[in-house]
Amino acid sequence: MDGFTVVLCRAEGCTGHPDAERGPVEAALSETTRSCSHGVLVLTGCLMGATLCRACGPSAARSDGRVALVQPCHASRQPAGPAVLVGPIRDSSDADELCSWLRAGALTSDQLPERLCGYARTLRAASTN
Repeated sequence: MDGFTVVLCRAEGCTGHPDAERGPVEAALSETTRSCSHGVLVLTGCLMGATLCRACGPSAARSDGRVALVQPCHASRQPAGPAVLVGPIRDSSDADELCSWLRAGALTSDQLPERLCGYARTLRAASTN
């Protein structure tokens, strides 16, 4: 694996307000992607869809963090493995953990710091109900 694409949600449900300014999460991820020769950061709208987001994602009543998807890639931008759901990303400390994981290069869900696996755990649990 030579690089990655990080897709970060900037929808109101993730950021807490519409048309969010670039904050510490975006700043940390921007710096990390610039320092990686094949890193790409994409800022986008809702990644989960309104129904799923309200049920168990960033817009859920008990949630307080952003969601991202990380796609490991080869230098050619071809996927190098499955995409990893990341979140909640609550603050700059969580963003720093995510950036450390990205720089380490082992971009698999089992290597993701535990505190950034909450949304994936919730989705797995929901699929068994």
